[in-house]
Amino acid sequence: MDFKPARPQATFSQSQHRRQRLLQIWLPLGLTVLIVLGVAVWAVVAATAPGPSMTHWANVSAVIVILPLCLGAILLLAVVIGLIYLTARMYRGLPGMDRKIQSVFFRIETGVRRAADQSVKPVLSIQGWSASLKALFSAILKR
Repeated sequence: MDFKPARPQATFSQSQHRRQRLLQIWLPLGLTVLIVLGVAVWAVVAATAPGPSMTHWANVSAVIVILPLCLGAILLLAVVIGLIYLTARMYRGLPGMDRKIQSVFFRIETGVRRAADQSVKPVLSIQGWSASLKALFSAILKR
């Protein structure tokens, strides 16, 4: 025997969520679709009537198509102007930052060079003494 699990009772928050979903999502979406379809049907009916109304509705539809493109272009222009402004400010600050960065790397270079010279100094001094002793013995033995 297969038993189906009992379906839990809807809580108050779930029923409130369903009601809000209906009122805040589906109702405005449905009304918007109906309004857009109604305007489209009205435009088709008005445009098919002979006379000057056809030119009028063609002009209206051209404005409706072009206006969002113009608004988008204005927004894009504002973004480009902002990027140009930020780039100009960044380039103005670069010479000072460049000098600071060069001085930091110069300090690092001198420290690394000093540490490398100090670490090699004992080996070089031993090899120098060894070379001096070899030169001394070779000079003495040649005579």
